[in-house]
Amino acid sequence: ALLLAFASFTGTVLLFEQIAKLEDQTRVMQAQQELMDAQTRFMESQTQRLQEQTEAAAMQNEIMTLNLVNQLRDQMLASIETRPFREWLLSFGREGLDQPVVSYATEADACALGFTDEPMLHSAPNDAILGAIADLTRNTALGARVTTALKLLTHDRNGGVALGATLVLEEINQPYLEGEIVLRDVMVAEPVFLGSPDYEIVFSRSYVTSLHCPNCNVHLGVSVMFQQAPHRFSGHGNLVVSQSLTKPPNGITAVNRLSDLPEDWSGQELRTGPYIGPSYRSWLTQDWSRSICEEFEVMARINPLLRAVAPGGSSARGAEE
Repeated sequence: ALLLAFASFTGTVLLFEQIAKLEDQTRVMQAQQELMDAQTRFMESQTQRLQEQTEAAAMQNEIMTLNLVNQLRDQMLASIETRPFREWLLSFGREGLDQPVVSYATEADACALGFTDEPMLHSAPNDAILGAIADLTRNTALGARVTTALKLLTHDRNGGVALGATLVLEEINQPYLEGEIVLRDVMVAEPVFLGSPDYEIVFSRSYVTSLHCPNCNVHLGVSVMFQQAPHRFSGHGNLVVSQSLTKPPNGITAVNRLSDLPEDWSGQELRTGPYIGPSYRSWLTQDWSRSICEEFEVMARINPLLRAVAPGGSSARGAEE
């Protein structure tokens, strides 16, 4: 009986010891779990810091890119010429500025359009600046950032800056083809060569005489263009001087006299002034709900490069005087 009692007591002691060991193991596991939780929190904290550092680095890159955009823009603006429209034309030695560009006259009605004086038009930046910026794109440390800045500058509201950025990207063989390039108030009098047929270019309130861009998708908005390659047009109130006529734009078209007109041509012939010259015939494609003189008034109102003048041959300035 004594042995049985001791055996029972020994079993109880062993059970208590096992329970105690289990409790110790539980405490150890709890401590390990707390340590693991602490490590997890530490790792989460490190991850958060890494994310914050990444975001800070991205913000710094954006700030650096923005600063670079401003610096490149300032460099371009410093070399862009901005002059009144008439002053540009006088600098080219163009004749016939004091005469109507086109006119129309019947026994019942007479009207004419000439060029205005005041709209300020911007040239492209000079070649030296564009060449220096192109060299920056080849710099190992700055090249990618400069290219990104130039793509942003193709959207600049100053047409000269947007044109300059486009020309640099063309030179380094990374043309901007991700959307429209809107060129506002630009004077394209010196040769501009754009090679890709995928360009989407919009000229707004601009004078374009020397654009070489075969098969580009070019849209005109209240502009004057001397067409040198086939283009597609849109908008109303344009004046286009062309060697041939395939698809007439809205507004006034001057076509070489030797060119054949399309079979479905329905334009109204106008009198061509000396600015365009006797080797061209001028036509108006219009909203036929208005008379030709009413159409002239609409064009003079929406196109800042054109205005109504006296049809007899005096300039707008002389007519006002």
